[in-house]
Amino acid sequence: MSPPDRGAYPHAVTHRVVVGVLVGVLGGVMVAGLLAGCSRRPADQDAGPVKVLVADKVIPIGKLVQSAVNDGSIKATTVPFDIAPRDKIVNSDDIKCLVPSGNIPAGTLLRRSMFVEPKQIGLDKGLTDQTARPTSCT
Repeated sequence: MSPPDRGAYPHAVTHRVVVGVLVGVLGGVMVAGLLAGCSRRPADQDAGPVKVLVADKVIPIGKLVQSAVNDGSIKATTVPFDIAPRDKIVNSDDIKCLVPSGNIPAGTLLRRSMFVEPKQIGLDKGLTDQTARPTSCT
């Protein structure tokens, strides 16, 4: 049996070449799009370090944030943007009357989701250290 005469079907070879080129171009566009998407940052993202709050000491469940700030359990620090949690806390005044819903180990970057109203864990008000300055939370 002899091979088919390519001259009889020239359009078949042309179609294969065109389809091959289109598949290659489409693949290149998809890869370029993926790479461009990976390098984009959200509009609010900054390449530099950001301020966050960190537990300098263990913060027990139920301890009022304002009391923890007063006794030095919460400190400010800076970390690279990609290390900071999405729900980072940058100002303790935003959560001063809240309490941790669980014990927070020293060295933990504080997140808004770690804190709740005292009533959510069965307290009338947050726990304070009797030696700490009075709080404005009622």
